[in-house]
Amino acid sequence: MTMQKILTLIIFIIFLNVTLFVFTPSYGEKTQKDKVKILWKFNPWESNICCKPWVNYILLDSYQNVYVYEHKDNVGYIYKLSPNGTLLWNITLTADSIGSMPLALGSNNTFYIATWYLPPPLGTPLPSYLYAYSSNGVLEWKLNLGYDGPFSDICIGKNHIYLKGWRYLYNISEKGKIQWKKQMHGAPTTPAYFKGALYVSDISFSGGLINMSYLYAVNPQGEIKEIYSMKKSAISSPVIDKDGIIYVYFDQLYAFHSDGSVKWTTDVRGSLPAIGSNVLYLTHHVIKVPGTSNDLYAVSKENGKILWKLKIDRDNTTAAVYATPPAVDKNENIYLSDWYTKNNTGYLYSIFPEGKMRWKLRLDAGIVATPVIGSNRTVYVGTINGTVYAIKYTSMLITPTSDYTDFLLWGGLIAAVASAIILPYYLYRRQSS
Repeated sequence: MTMQKILTLIIFIIFLNVTLFVFTPSYGEKTQKDKVKILWKFNPWESNICCKPWVNYILLDSYQNVYVYEHKDNVGYIYKLSPNGTLLWNITLTADSIGSMPLALGSNNTFYIATWYLPPPLGTPLPSYLYAYSSNGVLEWKLNLGYDGPFSDICIGKNHIYLKGWRYLYNISEKGKIQWKKQMHGAPTTPAYFKGALYVSDISFSGGLINMSYLYAVNPQGEIKEIYSMKKSAISSPVIDKDGIIYVYFDQLYAFHSDGSVKWTTDVRGSLPAIGSNVLYLTHHVIKVPGTSNDLYAVSKENGKILWKLKIDRDNTTAAVYATPPAVDKNENIYLSDWYTKNNTGYLYSIFPEGKMRWKLRLDAGIVATPVIGSNRTVYVGTINGTVYAIKYTSMLITPTSDYTDFLLWGGLIAAVASAIILPYYLYRRQSS
């Protein structure tokens, strides 16, 4: 091969490399890619047991120990796991329990759970109880709450526990004493606590139908003040952000100031919002039915504007898909899970703050509990197969090039080096001749 042909080949390779640089968008762009790894999984049930208890709730304490609540056949099971997934202890709740509410952690990692029974004449004439257990799994006290179940989730305030049943709103001390209880209309919605004030929603019924929905503010002495109401509308439990703005669903999503004035409304309904720094995240249809889709919405906290939505559907069949409420981490990454009834599969999804899918991971069965975010980029989730997972992801910056473009890049580099060596030599030979 003559020197002129060699130079022509080198120039052609350099030309291809420059063309690739100019016209390939991904060339040279550093993009984020996550490596997702299951750190450990825990399942106390033998594999041949049919219909294992569902994981209904997961909590983390300040030491990153994992508390798990499972329920099956009117029996509740509580497990405490170490950060590496080792079983520390377990508790089995009263066998006649019709249902148990999620766990709540108080001071000194004391945890609480309320059980309830169907009242006479529908069920066994047994009272419901609120239980308090130490971080070592030792029962500290239990409080008889009569026949007021089912109960809301447990709300932890400053040195107090708040609980709402069908008939009463309770303020209970950390020692298990009722400070006051106030009669309500009848809906076990979960109270929300903010700087000494309690906010609670309630529903009145007439002829078995919703008559009025209310949002109340309750002071520490138990004095109740109505701050908003609406006729013939359902209502959700309230949630409150760090600025004291209250978010609750009536016929749509409302944002209230603490005095009850409306900040904004937006025409969307779904799960209770996960609160980010400037954005609310919610799943639009918690349960998908034919003709609907599971959408994740991002809503501005400032004005209620829908910023984006992301479809989570897996196909267009009539199979039901249950999507959990989302969770959001300190970097505004969003996590949610689902249960696909067609083949009983479940996925954990991670979504970027701008609404693009980050990654998804298939687990051993459907998921009904909201993911829980721990430290060091670890996410905890449990399935209806009784399995608890600790999932860790690590991020890295990569250049997303194909094998073909990699070949051209290396070829261009070699061509540039070769031209730097051969071209001066070629010019020197021509001058010499």
